[in-house]
Amino acid sequence: NDSNLAIMFEVTIHLNGNINLVNGTYGLSDGLAIEDVEGLVIAGQGYALNALGNKRCVFISNSEVTLMNLELTNASIDTQGAGVYITESTVKMIKVRFTNLIASDGVSMHSNISYAVLQQRCSLLIA
Repeated sequence: NDSNLAIMFEVTIHLNGNINLVNGTYGLSDGLAIEDVEGLVIAGQGYALNALGNKRCVFISNSEVTLMNLELTNASIDTQGAGVYITESTVKMIKVRFTNLIASDGVSMHSNISYAVLQQRCSLLIA
């Protein structure tokens, strides 16, 4: 049955500047929404995803994603995971900085039935 076959590939997105997450621009009101993706790498090159104080930075669901050399900043949300909310996913974070985050619970990261690996100088800076 061909419907059960999964095709795996790797796509790398290189940021060449800071990205401001304006409502309705890069996904849902939850910030950058990554859903049902395998092999995605977001290489921040030191730049930031800026939620501008009105949402979370990244929502990851049912995916396999690597975030590297990236700052997740200025997120404010009335629930969990202001920096990144992960559900049913495998997420690897390398040199990721979380700054200026506000959430009711799980400020920087919330993970639900997921596997997250933090490595190589990830830092949490909350203002």
